[in-house]
Amino acid sequence: MDTVIELEIGPGPDPGSYVVEVLRSVGGGEPTSTFTLDVEELLDRRPQLEDSVLSSSVAARRIMPATEVAIQGVGRRLFDAVFSGDVEAAYRTSLAVASGRGKGVQVVLRLTAPGLAALPWEALYDPETDTYLCRKEPLVRQVPAPYSPPALAVDPPLRVLGMVSSPRGLPQLDVEHERELLEEALRPHLDAGRVRIDWIDRVTWPRVHDKLLEREWHVLHFIGHGTYDSETDEGLLAFEGHDGRADYVTASSLADLLDEADPSPRLVLLNSCRSGAGGTDDLFSGTAAALVHSGIHAVAAMQFSISDNAAIEFSRGFYAALAHGRGIDEAVRSGRIGILGITRGTLEWVTPVLYLRGEDTRLFEVAPLPEAAAEPAPAGTASVTAASTAPTAPTAPTAPTIVNAVALDTGEVPPATPPIGRSAPTSPRPFVVTAPTPSPAPDAATTPLPRPAAPIAAQPVMPAPPPPASPAPVPTSAAPRAWSNVPAWSDVPPTAPTTQLGAGTVPPTPPTSTRPPTAQPGGPRRSPPRWRPWLVVGLIAILAIGGAAATLLTLRPWAAPVDVPVETPETPPLATIVVSGQESEWAETEVSCTAGETFDLRATGTILLSDEEASRVGPAGWPGESPGYQGQFGFPPGALIGGLENVAAHDGFAFSQDGDSVDQGIATYTCPVDGVLRLGISDPRVDDNAGEFTVQVWKAPVG
Repeated sequence: MDTVIELEIGPGPDPGSYVVEVLRSVGGGEPTSTFTLDVEELLDRRPQLEDSVLSSSVAARRIMPATEVAIQGVGRRLFDAVFSGDVEAAYRTSLAVASGRGKGVQVVLRLTAPGLAALPWEALYDPETDTYLCRKEPLVRQVPAPYSPPALAVDPPLRVLGMVSSPRGLPQLDVEHERELLEEALRPHLDAGRVRIDWIDRVTWPRVHDKLLEREWHVLHFIGHGTYDSETDEGLLAFEGHDGRADYVTASSLADLLDEADPSPRLVLLNSCRSGAGGTDDLFSGTAAALVHSGIHAVAAMQFSISDNAAIEFSRGFYAALAHGRGIDEAVRSGRIGILGITRGTLEWVTPVLYLRGEDTRLFEVAPLPEAAAEPAPAGTASVTAASTAPTAPTAPTAPTIVNAVALDTGEVPPATPPIGRSAPTSPRPFVVTAPTPSPAPDAATTPLPRPAAPIAAQPVMPAPPPPASPAPVPTSAAPRAWSNVPAWSDVPPTAPTTQLGAGTVPPTPPTSTRPPTAQPGGPRRSPPRWRPWLVVGLIAILAIGGAAATLLTLRPWAAPVDVPVETPETPPLATIVVSGQESEWAETEVSCTAGETFDLRATGTILLSDEEASRVGPAGWPGESPGYQGQFGFPPGALIGGLENVAAHDGFAFSQDGDSVDQGIATYTCPVDGVLRLGISDPRVDDNAGEFTVQVWKAPVG
């Protein structure tokens, strides 16, 4: 993109001061200015900003909801700090020059102070034009690199390696549903052959490793859970461990894993919470920044939690732009525009973040599809050619046909005689490999032969065998059998004298095999005694009846069912907490955990969401669609929820119903970082609630 303004923002001469320098701009000039900014105060507001962004998509909004006031306020503070004095003048000039060319201005931020990387720069708000910059212009966070490869030439389809990770102990994702949502959003491009998605069954380290070694991938798309460990100052993604629980992969380890691919994917899309968040001490500690710093050309990630609808709409707009040959910066902006269509007033367009290595935003040169592109196979499946109609038997090679003719002058030829002891060819399987169809051999029974110049003499035939001494009655079919061709081994029948039957006619007889006849001592072979099959059937019936009787005696279905008690831990709980239905704040459990520890929780009780008995819910909250009740942080209305005090509420967990009892709930939670466990109610309006839950907490056994 040739209409660019690139800014480098780094530490200033005094504590709390920063220097912004225009490295290049379409309007010309390279001014520099200094500003002060309380970064720590803005970072402390991140959890509130995140909650505001996610809740903005819940319902219809007012003209200026409180959630947008917070985001706009932060965006305006960032804009006023950076774009002041000569830097603002350079920005306004660049806008004017680009507008004259009929283009927008790409805003490139090169952040060299670690604390700045954790700020939501995508919220930059220009009060003069009353616009958010990233919605009008592509906004890129650039990681300097001495070299970035040119755009990769791609013959469609664009190959995407998709993975959905849902380990135990974290809020469960519907893996199949997540796949279906993404494929449905990309359906036009999948059907047109522009994009193809292959899925990994379980997102474990070995399986991802094997898949990366398998072939070239253009894009890696991760759907799952992520977080940022403030203690180690590094981003984390949740893979699945060998036991099904969360295996937290650090940003640096993931970079090494992706480096195993040859070549590495040009683009990584991380649809996981806080995968785009940056650190306060290390500039490249965030998952997205670390991947780009390690050599990945571009990473699109999420700096906050994101709703399912927003993630799907972002992917739809993002991949559509890429498939049509747009640059990665324009593709991310197209994804933001897709999010805007969810509901009026949504702020989730601020969540995606783009990190780019170097200056080139064009990752792929996608060749145009041919006009008559073949219909691609469904995403994630192998291409199989299926027969569209009933399969036909393969054409056998034509064998010379022996014709027994009558000495008549009509020129008509009797039909070919059937082979002896040869069954019709078997039909092939319904799935076949496409191959050229051979021309069928002419049918000797239907193809007319040239009219002979003279009567055809009767061919010699074998004499009929003498009847057996004591023939057994043999049933015969009322209709003659149909035969298709003559076996190759009966090309030439043995010579035998002609037997004259009737009024000078010779009946057609089948050609006889030249194979030596099989000796049958003792005359013709007799049929086996009829009592033998019935003996076999009787033995099978006896065994079946005996097996059924043994099964009934073992299962005893007539006996009354025995209630199996719910298994509970034998050790006493670490803590027992009572959570009131009117709990507007989080209830602290005083249960501390370290990263990777897993806890089992059990809850009993019910609460009322209003003064009506019909609003009573258990720990799992309101099932299905709620009649006017509202939940929080993406969890069901009235559900008992939990998490860590230093982790965003959206990254926590909710209880599920234990068996058939509404008043019983269970949950398993693996701590992503060190912290203290807390519990609460998923209800923004708790004044009308009544009742309470009693929760017991155990530490899950290791292994």
